[in-house]
Amino acid sequence: MKGFELLPIPEDLKKKITSFVDPYKNEQIYFSIKEVADNEVIIRVVQKEKPDNNYLTKKELIELVKGLFMDTLAPRVVHVHPIPFVKDKIEDYTSEKVLTEMEELELSIKNLGKLLNIDKTSLTRLLSSGNVLSQLEKAMFYYLFRFLDSKNKIAE
Repeated sequence: MKGFELLPIPEDLKKKITSFVDPYKNEQIYFSIKEVADNEVIIRVVQKEKPDNNYLTKKELIELVKGLFMDTLAPRVVHVHPIPFVKDKIEDYTSEKVLTEMEELELSIKNLGKLLNIDKTSLTRLLSSGNVLSQLEKAMFYYLFRFLDSKNKIAE
C-alpha cells in the first residue's frame, strides 16, 4: 500500500490495515494514501485488469474502502478516489462501427481520409462490408473517434 507512511497511527494498527488490504491484491485492487489531514484521509483505490473480467464499479470500490478503513481511521473522515478498470472497446471495433460513427459525426470518407492522411480509395476499400480490421486499424479509428467526440463535447 503506497503512502502508508503518511498515516500517523501506531505500528500495530498499520499491521492490522495491511492484513485487511493484502487479500485484495489477488483481485488486482490496489490502495494508496494520497493525503492525510487532522480530520480527513484521502485514499485512492485502483482496480487493474484481471483474467476473470469480474470488476467492481466506482460505488463498490468506495464501499470497499469505507468498509476497510472507516473504523480503523476514525475519527478522521475517509474520502475515496475510485478508479475502476474499464476495458477499451477496441476489440469489438468493426468497419460497420466505423461507418456508424462517421454518420453520427457527419464525417464523409473524403474528410476522414484528410484527417488520417489516407486516400479515399484505400479508405473505401478498408471500410467495405465484411472487411476485418487489423488491431492497428481498430485502434486508429477508435482513438480518432474518441478524440473527435471529446472535442465536440467541449465545443458544446
